[in-house]
Amino acid sequence: MTASLFMRSSIAAGVPAGATRAVGYVPDDEPRGYRAVLGDSMVVIRGKDGKVHLSQQHNPISNEAERQAMIARGAAFRQLLNSAGQRVPYMIVTVGGEDFAIRISRGLGAGRFASALSREPEIDSVELGEGSFIVMGSDGLFGPPSREAIEARVAYLAGLVEEGADAQALVDAALAQDGSDNVTTILWRAPRQPIADGTPSAEPPMPPAVPKDE
Repeated sequence: MTASLFMRSSIAAGVPAGATRAVGYVPDDEPRGYRAVLGDSMVVIRGKDGKVHLSQQHNPISNEAERQAMIARGAAFRQLLNSAGQRVPYMIVTVGGEDFAIRISRGLGAGRFASALSREPEIDSVELGEGSFIVMGSDGLFGPPSREAIEARVAYLAGLVEEGADAQALVDAALAQDGSDNVTTILWRAPRQPIADGTPSAEPPMPPAVPKDE
């Protein structure tokens, strides 16, 4: 897995539309989850160590290092008024004397922001074990753009997964907490581990039936 796989469609000059990318990969012959992120979509992995490992979010509002990198590439940080009269932070890129606002520091396409965006994904891996899972999601899944809020949301979602939630339940939970953004997610769970003789572990016993009153 290399950066070139992500950059082929993002380097094309003049492409006005933009997108982020979150990729998870688990080899058949290796108990390891690989992930690559570009933009504010994220990949969260529960590792063999039982910890939930967050990827970086390339959002210059919540990630100070990404903000400073954009400023070094010529962008400016400003507070803009939204339709409700609230001040909202954005990165501003000036092209041909006109200002354009954006809230990601890395991404695909988005040709007018080419001078300020990075096209380089972050790639890493986490060792997997029994009980591991991978959640890939758009920024709407992970809540408001602050690291504290994201960590709190991830802890909440991880608890739901550990209780048996599926991808749709994660989407519903995110929309119930903050329905102002679209939400997309993919959930992968580690296969059940075989026992010593190589056969799959047995299903847990069903609870005894409660006798009905005659």
